Amino acid sequence: MRGTILATLALAPARFPAAGIAGLTLIVGLGEAVFVPAYTAVLKQVAPPSELQSANALTAMARNGAQVAGPVLAGAMVAGAGAQAALTADAATFAVSVVTLAVLVRHPFHSRQRHDSSQSNSSSGRGSRYGPDPG
Repeated sequence: MRGTILATLALAPARFPAAGIAGLTLIVGLGEAVFVPAYTAVLKQVAPPSELQSANALTAMARNGAQVAGPVLAGAMVAGAGAQAALTADAATFAVSVVTLAVLVRHPFHSRQRHDSSQSNSSSGRGSRYGPDPG
């Protein structure tokens, strides 16, 4: 939804009404109000309980880093290439996210960690702990 709104703003005429921008901003805010709790719930289902704290820390670090770096990069892009280019680039990042999620849905990641110590030294137990489902 957010990517669609950004694409709409990128393709909108230069004199897009302020009320329209405010309305689209409201929609984005409402979407975030639904997304953040849903993301938190999914994270609890995806990360093993023993790694949930690390997963939460990594998520918080990525979100906070994006909140710092995003405006800096956007400001530089607006100054260098214009607002329309910045909005188009931001919308493109959402398109990349959609493609990434589509790949993950088709090839879900599962834990490869073996709970049986007799299998822990086998070739299938070595390497990364997570990866695409081989089946």
